[in-house]
Amino acid sequence: MPMIYSLPDVDFSTTPLAEFSDLIIKYAEENLLDPYIVAAVIMVESSGKPDAYNSRSKATGLGGIMPKEAGEIFEDRPTIEELKNPETNIAWLCKILGYYRNKYHDIEAALYQYSGGSVWPDREQFK
Repeated sequence: MPMIYSLPDVDFSTTPLAEFSDLIIKYAEENLLDPYIVAAVIMVESSGKPDAYNSRSKATGLGGIMPKEAGEIFEDRPTIEELKNPETNIAWLCKILGYYRNKYHDIEAALYQYSGGSVWPDREQFK
């Protein structure tokens, strides 16, 4: 049975993400995600800067997405340059987060995995 999710009225007009509002809502809705959670991930990962780049990990753009150049495990991902495009980046953020939410049936677990959960210590230690 598909999940049914009703989006709240969303208004990012007074936030640093105002220019990305339509993209956040569009891709959050497509992936049955709360747009406010998507916006929070963007603020944590990049402070809303589409050209954000971590030279150590290669995480790129608004959602800190790991690009194709980050290694074999990411070969199906867009390139660094493609991920600097806000629409591409937000679409991938929502695709990845939605995948983990569906896999674990839990947004907290999805966020944990999105942020590199497999490389962090056992999450039980943080409870």
